[in-house]
Amino acid sequence: MKNYLYIINRPPYGGSQSIDQLDCALVAAAFDGAVSLLFCGDGVWNLLPEQDGSQLGQKTVSKLLKALPTYDIDNLYVCDASLAARGLDLLNLGLEGPWASISMIEQSNLIREQDVVVGA
Repeated sequence: MKNYLYIINRPPYGGSQSIDQLDCALVAAAFDGAVSLLFCGDGVWNLLPEQDGSQLGQKTVSKLLKALPTYDIDNLYVCDASLAARGLDLLNLGLEGPWASISMIEQSNLIREQDVVVGA
């Protein structure tokens, strides 16, 4: 089994990259990949609750995030510096599942442990 890390660093509705990466992560997990997600940079905006992409003709990111446990995706990470720079706090985002806020050093270690890294 390969270890996949998807680094999501784009805002949720500025294009399709974030949603495409989440879709790819779900597919990898469905085919027994060990999937981890790392949200950093403007990608942390994907984690805000109460989003609705339907008005833009896109999928709603929060619905995809709620599907992660169904696909056994439970290695969920957020860059602590990215949260702080945007005035966000992991505890106040209301996320379900085992989310962890990690430092730059921890991110480097996480990346090194993967077989496949998508995004950057």
